[in-house]
Amino acid sequence: FYKTIAGVERAQISSGRITVYTEHVSQTISDLMERAEEEGYKIDDITVRDATLEDVFLKLTGRRIRQ
Repeated sequence: FYKTIAGVERAQISSGRITVYTEHVSQTISDLMERAEEEGYKIDDITVRDATLEDVFLKLTGRRIRQ
């Protein structure tokens, strides 16, 4: 479902939550809401946050920062 949402660069599913990564937040949320309604999905919560340094590192290198 999320793979065809406008602007989605990647997504991950964990513990019943889908985290979507996009640079076009308003476009992605608009398309997500429209598609969810069309397909009968219920969205309980949406949280938007800026990228962290770890997010940027992961995008550039493809690897997580070791801790």
